[in-house]
Amino acid sequence: MPLKIIKENNKFDITITKNLDDIRILRNAIGTWLEEIKINAFKIMSIKLCIEEAIYNGMLHPYKNAKPQEKVVHLIVKKVKNSIKMVVRDYGKEEWYKNYKIPDALNTEGAGQSGRGLIIMKNLSDKIKIVNSKNYGTKVCMTVNLPNTNNTIQEGF
Repeated sequence: MPLKIIKENNKFDITITKNLDDIRILRNAIGTWLEEIKINAFKIMSIKLCIEEAIYNGMLHPYKNAKPQEKVVHLIVKKVKNSIKMVVRDYGKEEWYKNYKIPDALNTEGAGQSGRGLIIMKNLSDKIKIVNSKNYGTKVCMTVNLPNTNNTIQEGF
């Protein structure tokens, strides 16, 4: 499946398969789009990391017996007022997130070798909600609030 990117003024929409080249293209495209809509560099890094972690989870966990071309993840990113809203969705049949609690960054007990990406997403986003269903896959919804109302690029601290 070829990479399909839809870019509008306040919306970024992409569907990717399990392909590292797609993820590299996504990383560059989302960064460029966020710069174009005047998001500051620190928030861009946070948003990109949240998205990447959610995409890797969506490719790693729900598609245990799927063929590589069936491992599809869909991403929508929107600028809504003073925040960036992100939705990463997979269509896998594994209920990898069912009854899972996101560990706290200071208390990683229970995270084991997995779950650390969820800690990153929880701590870099201002709001996170994960919905999982065996028939519909998993949807990770995150919001990152922007630091100021005019969203200009800020240099330094």
